[in-house]
Amino acid sequence: MSKSLKAFFMAFMLIAASGVFLMGNQWDTVKSARAGESFTSTDSKVTQEQLRELLLERKRILEKRVENMKVFFNAGRVSGSEYAKAKEAALLAGLDLCHTKAERVTIRREIVGIYQEAEGWTKRRADTGHAPQSELDEARVACLEAEINLIKEQLDK
Repeated sequence: MSKSLKAFFMAFMLIAASGVFLMGNQWDTVKSARAGESFTSTDSKVTQEQLRELLLERKRILEKRVENMKVFFNAGRVSGSEYAKAKEAALLAGLDLCHTKAERVTIRREIVGIYQEAEGWTKRRADTGHAPQSELDEARVACLEAEINLIKEQLDK
């Protein structure tokens, strides 16, 4: 398994695990409501505050990971693709904290910029014979995915 695939898998598992954890908390709320328990606005507010704290902690951890990955990237120890994926994960963590569509679109634009830059790095490496065509194709597809997600976000009402 390639390093970039391993990094993507690890980032995916981290995001999936946090999603399962958060859904688990929501599921308990649904089960309690079905059991006939009443909720006050205070209970809901505490849950929202707890959720926000978890989301902020996840974002801080992923941002710290980006700082560490930047050092490794600059030293040539991780690929541009791995670094771009780490940056994307940190930005995606911020989507859950957005309050407006404009904030979400801004984050999606930043992600497009990340992948455009990564595609440029990969193209330069391919032009000098240091990256295979498949790596360049992967970088292009990642850039297209980011652009597609941006357009979907802009079209979403």
